[in-house]
Amino acid sequence: PTNNERYDAFVGVLRGEGLDEPPRVNGHFERPLAMEAARTLLRLDPRPDAIFCASDFLAIAAIEVARYEFGLDIGPDIGIAGFDDIAEASWPSFDLTSYSQPVVPMIEAVMNLVSGGDDQDMAAQIIVDGSLQKRGSTRRG
Repeated sequence: PTNNERYDAFVGVLRGEGLDEPPRVNGHFERPLAMEAARTLLRLDPRPDAIFCASDFLAIAAIEVARYEFGLDIGPDIGIAGFDDIAEASWPSFDLTSYSQPVVPMIEAVMNLVSGGDDQDMAAQIIVDGSLQKRGSTRRG
């Protein structure tokens, strides 16, 4: 459900900018399937300007396919972005733009909820804002 909410929000922003819903290929959070999903997208005519992945793990697989199988320069030729901002995202070999989830505030919110320090319903949805970490895998525009 969380991934569907993220996707719906992503498409909502695109539509708000007057853009169409992009092609969607599911990588099922597995490296071989993520690589095949990237190949499918990169073979499209016209090729997408960018690929947004549901996790950094999937984005790293997409970077490797784009770079080593399609000869693309990540950033200038195609943008690739991920979600989670794992440590490897900042490595120079990936330089991955990623949405960073604030892990410590998320843990604190959960601990507050389960410890009874908050009067909220245990099924409550708590949203903790993250931030976009802009790096070289995406173009500036």
